[in-house]
Amino acid sequence: MEYIYAQELKKYFSVYGFFYDLRLASGETLPCRSVLEIYSKELPTHQESYRMLFSEKPDALFIMMNPGSSTPARKNSGIPTLDHNDLSRQILNQWLVPAKPDTTQYQVMRVMLFKKWRHVRVINLSDIREPKSSAFVKQVKLINDPIHSIFSPERSSELFQALPLSEKTPIICAWGTNKGLVDLVQLCMDIIPVGRMTGVQASDSFYYHPLPSLVSKQKEWLMKIKECL
Repeated sequence: MEYIYAQELKKYFSVYGFFYDLRLASGETLPCRSVLEIYSKELPTHQESYRMLFSEKPDALFIMMNPGSSTPARKNSGIPTLDHNDLSRQILNQWLVPAKPDTTQYQVMRVMLFKKWRHVRVINLSDIREPKSSAFVKQVKLINDPIHSIFSPERSSELFQALPLSEKTPIICAWGTNKGLVDLVQLCMDIIPVGRMTGVQASDSFYYHPLPSLVSKQKEWLMKIKECL
């Protein structure tokens, strides 16, 4: 699989996401992103400024750890504040906005070119936007409420719409190996049948992240995911 660089990848793909601030029961608000959609620019609708959530079924679904430092592409996107009560209903009434692609998403795009996929959906074990994994895991433990995860029982209606209908659609797990995620991983694995999951497996419950720090390791992940698919 060719390691195509970011400037070239931007010519082929558009990225959209739904960003929101989550108001917890404590009153604290957390910056979040519930879903990311990567579209081929060959699709006739790729130039639309706003898109409905889950209006199309993807060619593949990636499940990762959290959205990291992901942000909207435009400063005036108007990020809404949503309450933890009845969160899915509020999210499903919103719209996707253009997002800035990051280095992890470029790895997904490389897989898309290899597989000739035109639409990939990315969801996460948690919606919380926090780039430092150690700080993220600490946040999750302090909150002690899985509402920030689409795999939370309270968000089942939203997850139902996010998941592909076809059993042939690959579900690629890539949430990393941080053991502090074990409770969130279990929420996911209680819902997604093990037989539907693929990915570069590190252990029974953990799958290597697409973006290790070394470029050589990133290329190695691409070769291994190619074998998995």
